[in-house]
Amino acid sequence: DLWRRVVCSPLLKRMIDLVGATVGLLLFGPVLLLIAGLVRLQMGSPVLFRQKRGGLKNSEIEIIKFRTMKELYDEHGAPLSDAERRTPLGEFLRKTSLDELPGLLNVWQGDLSLVGPRPLLLRYMKRYTSEQRRRHDVKPGITGWAQIHGRNTISWEERFAYDIWYVDHWNILLDLSILLKTILLTLQRKDIDAAEDTTMPEFLGSLSTPTPASTPAPLDASQAPTPSTGSPTPTPASKLTPLYVSQAPTPSTGSPTPDLASESVSARDAEEWKPNPSLVGSTVPASMTSSGFCEEWKPNPSPTRMTPIVKNPKQSVHECSKPNQSRQEIS
Repeated sequence: DLWRRVVCSPLLKRMIDLVGATVGLLLFGPVLLLIAGLVRLQMGSPVLFRQKRGGLKNSEIEIIKFRTMKELYDEHGAPLSDAERRTPLGEFLRKTSLDELPGLLNVWQGDLSLVGPRPLLLRYMKRYTSEQRRRHDVKPGITGWAQIHGRNTISWEERFAYDIWYVDHWNILLDLSILLKTILLTLQRKDIDAAEDTTMPEFLGSLSTPTPASTPAPLDASQAPTPSTGSPTPTPASKLTPLYVSQAPTPSTGSPTPDLASESVSARDAEEWKPNPSLVGSTVPASMTSSGFCEEWKPNPSPTRMTPIVKNPKQSVHECSKPNQSRQEIS
């Protein structure tokens, strides 16, 4: 317990930040002055890039870095892409992470830590989920757990997952290992830029993906629109309702009417038929079945269509037949 209190002490973390920032500013002081002069000559004033970011407990902080891109805008006043605005000097500063050196002043002031989730734009804060917002439970840092696991080459969701993991597991030993690996990755110049641009793309929020609207079920499956064209789906021949010859409408062309009464009704085609007042209690002819289903005729408002309903697939037609009527009576 004592060891855990030591390695997880916020006071010890702050002391390491102060010592590290002071040593870094003294050690890299000449380098800072040299870079400032080069930026002033190639990109003009200002030398430092300042921007408001989200800090500890959703507070507002101002970070400072060396400028790595020119101030160029299109005809509408919007800044050009990062690739169009960056300079050879700025690209070198980014790949070597020397543009982050002024951030040691933020660490010395207490706005940043050496290690922690990277501070992001203020407008992102309202787009976080409740889980992602937990990244502000610790002080943001110059480098972090996400930066040594892909930096700008991973998605926002992966980056936030690494940040939340750090919030739940941070300790002094973990911070020291992150600092060591950051130095190694910087020397190797790995994971600096995103695939399509110099910086990460805009974070629009993990909940901004629209949910596809559900398609309402059609009242009649035969009239369901085809997704690609919107035209009605043709009814398969196997699903056509059987008709008696005497009830089949005569085509206007004078072509012979097909006798569908001889066609069998398969088990998969057994469906509930609509009522027909003139056919209550009628017996289904044996020629109309192919698997011995017990079928009953019910009233159907349309006198040209009759449909069987399956009562019991194990029961024969004769067992559930009602008083027999002639073919003429059915028609």
